[in-house]
Amino acid sequence: MPGEIPYAAPMISNERLAGREHCQPQQSYRPGFMQTENTVHSLQMESGTKTVVLALQSNWRGHFARISVVEKDWRNSIIVPLSVLEKFRQCVESITTSGSAAKGMIEGEGKAIFVRIENDDLLLGEKTATRSDSIIIPRAAIGDFKGMCDKLLEVSLSGGSQRGTNQWKSRLDEKVFYSEKLPVGAKTIQLMLKENSLGRFVRLVEGDGFRFTTIMIPAQQLEKFRAMLDEAICVSRKTP
Repeated sequence: MPGEIPYAAPMISNERLAGREHCQPQQSYRPGFMQTENTVHSLQMESGTKTVVLALQSNWRGHFARISVVEKDWRNSIIVPLSVLEKFRQCVESITTSGSAAKGMIEGEGKAIFVRIENDDLLLGEKTATRSDSIIIPRAAIGDFKGMCDKLLEVSLSGGSQRGTNQWKSRLDEKVFYSEKLPVGAKTIQLMLKENSLGRFVRLVEGDGFRFTTIMIPAQQLEKFRAMLDEAICVSRKTP
């Protein structure tokens, strides 16, 4: 159809999507990961028993939009990189106005975002080399969802909401002076010396390629931190 974005990869089967959406709701709920993220702006709406949440967020890897569907005790989410958020919004518009057979795909930053109509609902899927997730926006909520996408895109282009502007800009303006990685089994610890508008600091990131935990140490506290680390090393050597 005119305006339809080319579809170049197979979608997950209806049976598998239905199973993921209704039988394994906890699969995408990762509170440990989400604690390391800064939320710049968020929007939400109710649709029956479901809550649809759009959040503009950032972590040590960059900026992105998290789209979540929450119902009772489960949550499912997909993540759209900020670099393809505008293309994603255009894809959603094209699919929702092209009919029930329309499907589309957006690629960026190592992942593919799938968009299609499924039983008159809007199905959104995310797939990387290691994982895949999907969410369903109910038919009655599609119009409001597109409006929320427009608002989030507007906020991203303006540099963040009034409440989060300083945090947003400070993340964008970060300079990296030093970075080193330490493999530890299946995990990696990365140490970075960085600077933003709030000052200079060390960021320590522990991750396994799926979940990440971050702490930040202000530069003025590094000597004390090193003294604590030296003491811990001495105790470790002396303790059998």
